[in-house]
Amino acid sequence: MNSISQKNLELFSKLSGDFNPLHLDQEFAKNSYYGDQVIYGIYQVFLTLENFFKKNQKNIKIQKIKASFINPLFK
Repeated sequence: MNSISQKNLELFSKLSGDFNPLHLDQEFAKNSYYGDQVIYGIYQVFLTLENFFKKNQKNIKIQKIKASFINPLFK
């Protein structure tokens, strides 16, 4: 599984167009309500899917994904 590195978060921000400093700026995030850098919710989903497909090399098709982001994941 890919790591959640600062570089990967910056690359993902360019791909998604979401430049929220809560996800990218450690100092900003430290002083935010959450107190730490928050990982993009959909980025977490993509990493999970990547890991799933690496372990399951079968011909699998996903038709629908439903995700609820109840609590933040911190870097």
